Amino acid sequence: MIYIIIMSAPLILAMEILVTQQNTITGILHFKSLGLFSWTDAVMLFIFLSLYIRFFLGDLRYLDMKYLEKQNADTFMKRYHPFSRMMEFFADILHAISFYVLAATITDFHLFYIVIVCLLVLNALWLFITHLTSDRFDASRTESKSRMIWMINNAATAFVLLLCDRYIAQTDQNLLLISFVAIMIINSLVDFYFSRHLYFPKIEEIEE
Repeated sequence: MIYIIIMSAPLILAMEILVTQQNTITGILHFKSLGLFSWTDAVMLFIFLSLYIRFFLGDLRYLDMKYLEKQNADTFMKRYHPFSRMMEFFADILHAISFYVLAATITDFHLFYIVIVCLLVLNALWLFITHLTSDRFDASRTESKSRMIWMINNAATAFVLLLCDRYIAQTDQNLLLISFVAIMIINSLVDFYFSRHLYFPKIEEIEE
């Protein structure tokens, strides 16, 4: 519940920035007319939402699998070790802060691009550390597979985005924007396809 609350703030901020504007006289926020909503705004909102939904669902399912879908007493107590809970809480807070910064930069393409690269790199590093420190015999097959997919997918996406920024940004900004959109769509499709069993598990697949 706490995670849902803190992750709602970035979503509200992004929608407030892109969809509303403040009346210069009354100071009241109201929805933008369609004429003021550019196609670039639509693209940035689409990228933000695709990444937001992926991280939001992934974190919720990961926490469910780690803390709620196991009944072995020893495993239960081990997973509820104070240090483990503290690190999970820290990671969730970091995700929320990262998405809040991402939402705040949603109208600045260059900063938005940089924040996404940083978010993907940090997430890949966190997943790598989690993979090294987790009990591989204790983690479910779906959990381990999804963790590896997230790590490789995010690291590869960040690397490709850095290459595009290095070799395309200086010559053609429109091509960079198109490449950015295509790369992020591929990133989301790869993640949702290969992690579909984690995101949308069948009832009989949930370990009770």
